Amino acid sequence: MKPVLLVGNGINRCEGGSGYPSWDSLLESIGNDLFSQTAPTNSQLLKYEQLICHAITISASSSISKRIEKRLRTLDTITADKGSLHARIWDTGITTVLTTNYDYSLERGLQSSHEFTSDNWKKHGYNETVASKYRHKRIGEHRVYHIHGELDLFKTVCLGQIHYATNLMRIMEALDEPKADGSERDDFKLRSSLFDNTDAEVKTWAEYFFTHDLYILGLSMAESDFDLWWLISYWAKLYGEGSLPKQNEIFFFDVREDPKPSAIETVLEKLHVTVLPQTVQNGDWRQAYERCIALIGERIVSSSKEHD
Repeated sequence: MKPVLLVGNGINRCEGGSGYPSWDSLLESIGNDLFSQTAPTNSQLLKYEQLICHAITISASSSISKRIEKRLRTLDTITADKGSLHARIWDTGITTVLTTNYDYSLERGLQSSHEFTSDNWKKHGYNETVASKYRHKRIGEHRVYHIHGELDLFKTVCLGQIHYATNLMRIMEALDEPKADGSERDDFKLRSSLFDNTDAEVKTWAEYFFTHDLYILGLSMAESDFDLWWLISYWAKLYGEGSLPKQNEIFFFDVREDPKPSAIETVLEKLHVTVLPQTVQNGDWRQAYERCIALIGERIVSSSKEHD
């Protein structure tokens, strides 16, 4: 079973140049566009909610949505040619990529890497236009899931706590084991069909957290990613208590300039995640990401030989 890759904004910032925004700078730009400001807060999610709630006292909701969408469209500027990190990801042998990014650089990278065209894409689940439970694109065996929304479906884009909470609720519904009598249960139980092969249908991208080895790259695992934290924590809980069959591992590339262990490393290790530190040398983030991608490729090749 080939591993799955979860890609965050770090890859885009590396390829997009110095002007490509971080999450904080994106929120700042949105606030400037809306003539809205936030009170001091350490919560990234509350920053967005403050911006919107203040903005609606100034402008109509339709005007606010158009301005935010216009700002988000500026994220989709990366060409992703054959030498790009987005193309090299697909050169590793990875066939399924989950991404928190809203833009389509990964699709362009796949097209460059494998010389596909946009005509080859098949869309699945695109009637889902609010949350991002199972919507994805396919080219042959390759799949791309925009797990926090995508630009062509603006209402799916996760920016504030309402969006993220809705997304988490939908994926929990898809992962849940319904009671046979249809009655309500006061706890959450993962679908047994994920492990006994009685149901091959992929109900949500979140299943990969429990069924496939998962590599996380270019993601800071910030507070705003609380749906991802929930999935990792629940996977760790089941694994720790022995109720989850041992069939996958989760790996996190901790790409950082400081060679000392980071706070995120300690937290993830307690959640049974294998942290793979990668120190940035001389400020060259691209080279660090290239090393991570090369390691993924090596592991895929090694795993294939073991199963031959």
